Amino acid sequence: MTSAIPLSAGLTGKPVFDDVYFADLDRAIRHIPAAMLGAGDAELPGLDPAISADPYTPFMALQAEQGNVVMLRDGHYGSLAVINAFAHPPEHPNFAVLGYKTIEALLSDSKTFVNAGAYGAHGAAGGRAMVNETDGAEHQQLRRVFNFQIFGMRRLVDFAQACIDPLADHLARRAAAKLTRGEPVDLSRDMAMPLVYASMAQIIGVPVGSLSHYVNMAERALGGSRDFDSAVVAVAELTAFFEAEYQRRLQSGTMGEHDLMALMAGVDDKGYRFSGEDIVAYCRFLLPVGIETTWRQLANTCYALMGHGDQFAQLVANETLRPAAIEEVLRWLPSGGIIPRLCAQDTFLAGVEVRAGSSLCAFSGVANRDPLIWENAQAFDIHRKRIPHLTFSTGLHHCMGQNLARQVLKKAVDALCAHLPDARLARPWQEIPTEGFVIRCPSEVPIRLQ
Repeated sequence: MTSAIPLSAGLTGKPVFDDVYFADLDRAIRHIPAAMLGAGDAELPGLDPAISADPYTPFMALQAEQGNVVMLRDGHYGSLAVINAFAHPPEHPNFAVLGYKTIEALLSDSKTFVNAGAYGAHGAAGGRAMVNETDGAEHQQLRRVFNFQIFGMRRLVDFAQACIDPLADHLARRAAAKLTRGEPVDLSRDMAMPLVYASMAQIIGVPVGSLSHYVNMAERALGGSRDFDSAVVAVAELTAFFEAEYQRRLQSGTMGEHDLMALMAGVDDKGYRFSGEDIVAYCRFLLPVGIETTWRQLANTCYALMGHGDQFAQLVANETLRPAAIEEVLRWLPSGGIIPRLCAQDTFLAGVEVRAGSSLCAFSGVANRDPLIWENAQAFDIHRKRIPHLTFSTGLHHCMGQNLARQVLKKAVDALCAHLPDARLARPWQEIPTEGFVIRCPSEVPIRLQ
């Protein structure tokens, strides 16, 4: 597909979504290849398909049998056939870290367990370290700049809302109209991916060509542990695109005021500034990162809520319940379930010796169902007592974009409640598989009117 999804307004104010934009968006949605709507890593060499289908039960059993820290030996954690999730060299000892308290301790000790090098082939494919791969003073400065001078800026928050709100409303209305006409609706295709992709493209500040083309590049760029060569090529393609966009703005004097590229260009933190190379690299990094987990998290949200119709009906009737419901989805079915770290010095974790240079995979998605922390943890319950989940990590390296992600999820839920109050999953949620090892989502989110 080659039809463009243009940025309908200049980048200096409120975006304009007109009939031309929505017609182009509709064509793009219809041309999203079905292969792009899955987990991405549901079928990987060396991974038991049963673990992709349900990592919770076997890893909880592994924890009960062997404790909270288990070494990978010959492609197995205990009896579980898995993959080295971030494709670290085989000479690096690799550990699965299980249990809420143990993972919390790991993520809170940023001196012993570091991010530099933790992402293995996934990080290496990017060619340079981003903020999530830095530590110490460098990380603190980057974190301060992003938290306060970029993501914390009121004008970016307002601009994001101006992008997300009309897109969510349009997509929910479009899905409702399709159901009324008797057409099938899959909320992965018809809501989750297009809302997150189109809004992120506006927020980052680029005119997008083909939605499926750039999603494909984003998926490949983040798949270094699956196909390293393809990831390197995709990173180069994204870098070239953002470099051309950055140079076009400089030459035309249209850098803008509200979007991410413009805000990065205006950073001055006690003399620290982003170079043009930095701006290009971070836009190239944040576009796929902002898409991959967030659109799948929205698909998970639609799946969980539409699959528990009695609880969704409560959200329709009572808006105040919606933030808690979103947090429960983030706990119960996070799109990202593994957080990597590299051990910087010899230490012990949960009584197990971990040598410097070892890689560790914190199974945060499994820990979000730790029965020692949550009562009836396997159940989805929007009314449960609020306990912080680990989906956005914790400690110094917690996710910078979590507030933006929550903003997308909340607006999407509002739109679903407003325009699809009587929609439910077309089949029981237990009959729709969720898959993936590092990244999880349902294979589809088909809905019907009850």
